[in-house]
This record gives sequence, structure tokens and C-alpha cells, in this order.
Amino acid sequence: MKSHIEATLALILFPLALGIGIFGSRLWLNFGAEVAIWALFAVSLNLLVGFGGMVSFGHAAYFGLGAYGAGLAAMRWGIGLVPATLIGMGLAALFALLFGMLCVRRSKVYFAMLTLAFSQLVWAVAFRWNDLTGGDQGINGLPMPQFGNLLGWTNQRWFYWICLVLLCVVLYLLYRLARSPFGTLLNAAKLNPERVQFLGTSVPRVQLVAFVIAGALAGLAGALFAFHTRGLFPDYLFWTKGAEALNMVVLGGMNQLLGPVLGAATLLFINQEATAFTEYWSAVTGVMLGALILFAPGGLAGGLQRLFELTKRRGARKAGQSAPDLEADLRRPQ
Repeated sequence: MKSHIEATLALILFPLALGIGIFGSRLWLNFGAEVAIWALFAVSLNLLVGFGGMVSFGHAAYFGLGAYGAGLAAMRWGIGLVPATLIGMGLAALFALLFGMLCVRRSKVYFAMLTLAFSQLVWAVAFRWNDLTGGDQGINGLPMPQFGNLLGWTNQRWFYWICLVLLCVVLYLLYRLARSPFGTLLNAAKLNPERVQFLGTSVPRVQLVAFVIAGALAGLAGALFAFHTRGLFPDYLFWTKGAEALNMVVLGGMNQLLGPVLGAATLLFINQEATAFTEYWSAVTGVMLGALILFAPGGLAGGLQRLFELTKRRGARKAGQSAPDLEADLRRPQ
């Protein structure tokens, strides 16, 4: 059933993404690139929360580190999008390794609070280090990647396709990871860590590997976000950025590979439309999330899964009711 949900979501989301890339206006290309970047961020967090059972409130640290690493490298060294993004990912992965070695020693609420503490530590350094990060004013004027006139596309259309392709590659790699022996260990450590430890596998080591992978992917999203907004600001490191990604994961559905993608697209679209008619758009989002948690704890993907199960059950019930009629017809003499 889970594979059916993922296939259905892919059939819904992929044609929309292709349509934006081929026919989309400048406004839709900008919106599509933002959705792809936030989806990358949410997918990286879902690796911890959904697949690993590790709730992180400090995931924004690696998003911001990726943004600052890529942005500062591009501005000070004049390098292109690809090497700058790799530097941002490497910086985020390095700090994820350093912080993760301490965080995975604790679990549940203590793990969550440790991640939050490290995130706020990084934010405070960026907020005060005026010479490097620009302090609370941030840094504006990050150069937009130039792709020439290849295929007659604008730079904005190229950037959208790069974000979309990277998202698809990351989703495929996470799909393979979830079905690998490591993915099985990570899921087992989530469900029964004591048994995994008893079998001779180090649970903290498995969680640390997942933590570093998630941090590197968050750094990738942050690097792309820096080029998308053409600026670097301390807010990228603040814990509320991670809370937004967590909202997307919950809205779309944890334990679903494409759930965070659906959540990112839905939340950003609602925010965009809500700001057009009310200044209390955050209240609209809050009411929607509250109702979803109360009536559909599995998120949008979980609600779709329940709909499929109800349809299947109803079909089986109808088949069971029609079975006696068919048996009577067979017994009737011709």
C-alpha cells in the first residue's frame, strides 16, 4: 500500500513540476525553485524524523551553514555554482558530524534539546560575527549563476531545472538508502534500539551516519537557497527555519518518501495565496496544521493512504455481498 501511495504522489507531482519547467512563467519558475529547495530541506529532515525517529529542532543550523559556506565562497573566491555548493555541503556535513557525535548519545527530548542548543549557538556566532557574516544585516548581492543562452533558456529556468533534478536525484538515493541494509538498521533502531544494540550493532553509530547525511542534504538545500535569494542572513540559521521544514514533514506525512515534497508544495502555495487576502496568513497555516494533526495524523499522504484502504475495503465488502448471489446463480438448474 505504501508503494501505491508513493506512485500516486509521483504521478501527481512530477507532471506539475515538468509543466512548470517547460511552460512556466517567471513567477512560476521562481515559486517552483523555492518549492524544490524547501522540499530538499524537508526531505533531509524526514530522514531523521520519519525514518530514524530522531526529532531535531536544530536542523536549520546545517541549512544556514550550507548557505553561508556556498555564498561566501562564491563571493570571495569567485567560484561557480557547483564548487560553491559542494563547499556548503561539506561545511554542513562537518558540523553535523561534530554536533552529531554529542547529540546521538541522548534520545527523545534530550536529543531534540541538544540539537536546538547547537543550532542557537551557530546562529549566535553568525549574528555577532560582523566581519565574516555581516552580522544581523546579513550580506546582499550574491551573484546569480550564469548559464549563457543554452537552449534559449533564461538563467532562472536553468536554475529551476537544476533544483528539480537535484531533488529527484536525492529522492532516488534516499529511496535506495531506505531499502538498503543500512535503512533496515536505521528503522530497527527507531522501533527497538535495545534489540539492535543486543544484536551487536552500535545504534549511536547508525544514527550518526544518518545525522551526517541529513546535515549534508540540508547544506545542499541551504546553498541553493542562498543563490535563489541572492543573500545571506542569520535567519537561515535560526531554529524557526527548521520548524518550517518540520511543519512540511508533518503536513505531507512522515514515513513517506514524497510526503515532505507534497507538504512543502502545499504549505508554500497556501502561504502565497493567504498573504494575498489577509495579513494573518500564519494563523491560517496554524489552523490548517492543527486540524490535520487532529483528524489526519499521518499527514496528506497518510490521508490518501486511508482513502485507498477505505476504497479497497468497500470494494471487498461489495464483492463479499455479491458472492452469495453468484453462488445461487451457479446452483440454479439451466
